[in-house]
Amino acid sequence: MENLFDFDGSSTDYRAFPTSPASPDLTDQLTISLTSFLKIYNRRRDLIRIQTSAQLHQMHEEVSETNTGRGVGIFAVFGGVFGATCGCVTGGIFGTLGAVSATTFSKFFGDINAVGASVGFFGSLIGGVVGGASCGTIGGALGSAVQANGSQIHGVVSDGAWFAVGFATGGAIGGIFGGKVGAVGGAIGGAFGSMYATKFAVGLVGRFVGFSRGNNKESKEEKIKANKVKRMKRTGDFRESIKPLVEEMKTIKSISDKMAASSSSSGALVGSVAGQVAKTLASISTMEESISVTQEASDMTSVEETAKQCEKVTEELKRTREEAEQLLDSLKEH
Repeated sequence: MENLFDFDGSSTDYRAFPTSPASPDLTDQLTISLTSFLKIYNRRRDLIRIQTSAQLHQMHEEVSETNTGRGVGIFAVFGGVFGATCGCVTGGIFGTLGAVSATTFSKFFGDINAVGASVGFFGSLIGGVVGGASCGTIGGALGSAVQANGSQIHGVVSDGAWFAVGFATGGAIGGIFGGKVGAVGGAIGGAFGSMYATKFAVGLVGRFVGFSRGNNKESKEEKIKANKVKRMKRTGDFRESIKPLVEEMKTIKSISDKMAASSSSSGALVGSVAGQVAKTLASISTMEESISVTQEASDMTSVEETAKQCEKVTEELKRTREEAEQLLDSLKEH
């Protein structure tokens, strides 16, 4: 990549009125250079603005393409629905089995009658269904969101956590409707319903995620390559558009530095223009470095930085044009 800041004297002269190397009058040289800069800028101003906007637009497109929040949300919804369905069925089954076990155990000790057994059975069923469904919904949604985001949850930790949550939830609800038997049956139903519902939902969503990523991997890689080529072309076009301005600003800065200490009435303006030109050249230098990094990197941070640097260069060129016009008017008056 060509360095636009090499003062090697071999660059093309883009000025409308080439400076005569034999001319000793710095004021005349600066007037010619300022006039040339303004003419070049006015011709290319709209093009530079369009190219900058195009780079910012592409940057926003690439950022939105890498944003996976919507996909994670969809998988979380599906995981919650699958978890609720599985938790309801599994919780009801295990709640019933828990009620039978609790009733049988109580029967052996003679501390339950037919009414108590019926109420306990009902409470166990409610506790198992509600505990399994509610915890399965939450567990399925959270687990699926994590899975879709590309992370993993340790299976034993996840199973144990949702088993405990389902146990507490199902037991509490079952106890309200079915006493001790209902609490035992509801706890068993809620625990196993919650655990298996979460495993089912996360496993099913995980298959969908894997299938989706497998199908889209190749197309995403092609998209990334296409975006990189397009990005390099646009930055290259932008660099070519400002190159004549860079060359002219080198001349302006060189002459202005020699005139800045002058006691003439334009001395302050000359110094101001020299400072603004230096800021603009520094911004362009930073942009060049950012472009080099972007060509090697694939993360969106460098892409955003390059687009912002191009935008900053455009603004600095605008300020340089404003100060150049003021200085040119002052020089013409004298």
